[in-house]
Amino acid sequence: MKFVYAFQKVLDVKTNEKKQAESQLSQAIGALTLAERELSDLMLSKYRYQEKLSDDATKGRPMAEMIAGQQYVDHLDERIRAAKRKLVAAEKQVNDLRERLADRSVDEKVWLNAKDRALTVHRAEVERRSQYEMDEMATLRSRFAR
Repeated sequence: MKFVYAFQKVLDVKTNEKKQAESQLSQAIGALTLAERELSDLMLSKYRYQEKLSDDATKGRPMAEMIAGQQYVDHLDERIRAAKRKLVAAEKQVNDLRERLADRSVDEKVWLNAKDRALTVHRAEVERRSQYEMDEMATLRSRFAR
């Protein structure tokens, strides 16, 4: 007798939800990595440009160039602040999606456990029926053997 789980479609939905949550988390981690790299690159650019400005100041560059250079550093500071906000948002999204994945994993596990319990009950029922049939055949043989 074949086992057919009555709630297989529910289990399939829960499994798909978990896979979708895993995929979303993977994408969010990619976005977080990208945001970290962008922030790092901006901070490195700022550091290098400040070093260049410092060297230019000692070399006696014109004040207009120095002011333009400082404006560029200010622009980099604004981009760094924006990159930090983006990084915080990406971290929050990753944390939210990790929690969501944990919830989906628990849901799937609950339904998998329910399926396992149903399968165990099914196997016990099949075994009970099989034993009953064997007992029936033994009883019939003993009646006809007399």
